[in-house]
Formats: sequence, structure tokens, C-alpha cells
Amino acid sequence: MAAVNVRHAVGLDRILLVVANAPWQKSGRRISPAADRLAVVEAAVAGTDGVEASGIEIDRGGESFTADTLEQLVAEEPDRELFLVVGADVATDLHTWRRPDVVARLATLVVVTRSGSPSVEVRPPW
Repeated sequence: MAAVNVRHAVGLDRILLVVANAPWQKSGRRISPAADRLAVVEAAVAGTDGVEASGIEIDRGGESFTADTLEQLVAEEPDRELFLVVGADVATDLHTWRRPDVVARLATLVVVTRSGSPSVEVRPPW
């Protein structure tokens, strides 16, 4: 629902729900196989206009970093304007991500809050 709302509020052509191959934040923890997580996301968005599950990080293999994914998306289509949609809980930790300066340069940040949650202020380079 958040993806659909953001797509319409920001006026985006489409939203990619990127499934991490090996999420660096969960290193050392047991997680479901990437293919299973991708299948769940695909099922969840089936038939939802403008929202797609993406296995871009799974196809690339290795640890998943947003900066790498954004670079790949720009390389595939240089004129593409990218937006990174994250929850407010994630937004406050963006400065801990690998190469946050690259993320800030390649994508416009969109922070989604839940009703009743406090607002967050995040400014590049995080």
C-alpha cells in the first residue's frame, strides 16, 4: 500500500521493490533464501499497476548495497531519474550505509512515515 501511495503522491512511473540478495544489515543472521523472498514480493504486487518486484540484487549476487544498485540502474538508463523510498525507521540510519554520498547523488530520498509516528529530518549526505 505504501508503494502505491508513494507512486501516486510523487508522480512516479513505477516503483521497484528490490529484494536484497545478501542484506549486509543482517550479516551473520539466518534469513530466508533470496529466491523465496522475491517470490513473496512478486505475489504481493501481482496485478498492482506500476509496482514491480525486482531481483536486480539477486542477479548481481554477493552482498547487497543500495549504492551498487543505483549505479547499475543509472548505467542501464542514464537519463532515468531515481527516487529511493525508505521507511522513517531506516532513514535515520542512512549515514551508516555503504557509500551514502553515492546514494544521495544518484537518488532523491522519499521517507515514508506511519500514521502517528514522529516525523524525521534527513539531509544528505546522511
